[in-house]
Amino acid sequence: MHKCTKGVSPCKEQSNFVPFRPSINQVYNPDIMMAPELPYTIVLSLFVLTISIITALFEIEVEGPHGWATYLPTWRLDTALFKRLLNGKSLTGYHLFFYGLLFLMFHFPLLFSGWSSALEFSILSCYFQFTMLWDLLWFILNPYFGWKRYMKGNIWWFRSWFWLFPVDYYISLALSACFAALRGLSWHSTRWFPSLPGPEQQLIFWAIDVAILAAFVAIIILFFQPKSLTHPLEREHDDQSSSLINE
Repeated sequence: MHKCTKGVSPCKEQSNFVPFRPSINQVYNPDIMMAPELPYTIVLSLFVLTISIITALFEIEVEGPHGWATYLPTWRLDTALFKRLLNGKSLTGYHLFFYGLLFLMFHFPLLFSGWSSALEFSILSCYFQFTMLWDLLWFILNPYFGWKRYMKGNIWWFRSWFWLFPVDYYISLALSACFAALRGLSWHSTRWFPSLPGPEQQLIFWAIDVAILAAFVAIIILFFQPKSLTHPLEREHDDQSSSLINE
């Protein structure tokens, strides 16, 4: 029971407890939460890079050298429709639920700030950046792959490529850019590039964001050399082969 303190404030009984949920007007500052300004663009880039690295390292621990859940105990749909939509890949339960989980986690801050179209477009733009970067880092940081083995002939689950990368990456980047431009429909910066329309402003900030991420990826490629490892399944196969030869 609530006890009153004498001399401090009058005691008021509260029959109904209402949990604190700040309104969007209290916490939603477009200058901070929509990432339209240059300083926050840099912070956002570093955050997307960090979670991409962590997610890539997690998946490397789960999958090893066998991408697209090749040896994971998960269901998969190998229909022609999904292979066409997913660039030669089958739909797996692992990826469906994992991508769904990450998609929902990206929206978690909306429970505290409230929803707005600008915030939604920011989240979607970051999400598609993240999915592309996380997948690329899976190869770069993977001791069974590395950048030197990152090519079409070594990766069966990407059917169509353009230049150095699978077409999936370009689609993700295009979607990320589109959502960044849509964010500019509801916000216009008066500080950076004020003479430009909102969508064009946001595309410039998006391009700066992508350039920062590309620079960090280049640094990782240059200075991080993953050691070649043998996957446990391959070691088991080698051990069985050796035992058969010895017999």
